[in-house]
Amino acid sequence: MIQKPYKLASGQLTHGRPSVLEIAGRRVGGPHFALIAGPCTVESRAQTIVTEVMDARDLETVLEVADVIQIGARNMQNYALLTEIGRSGCRAMPLTSAGAL
Repeated sequence: MIQKPYKLASGQLTHGRPSVLEIAGRRVGGPHFALIAGPCTVESRAQTIVTEVMDARDLETVLEVADVIQIGARNMQNYALLTEIGRSGCRAMPLTSAGAL
């Protein structure tokens, strides 16, 4: 467990409000949308960028950089998201679990 003096983002620090951090001049958290990728995921522009979107409202922004939208097992019944992915015409990669079959 992280002790309170060492926490950078916590409801304890913000009195229950969402934490917002400023990193390299950009705000992350709260109402601010952030797409984060590291060298282990994307090492060059030649690679296909595959990522998952959790909310249909973020799809357009993510499609500006992603090549394929991954649909995880928990989003297999997120009909609003699935509808928007279908409308967008983007490539999608559904992931299934035994319970989804």
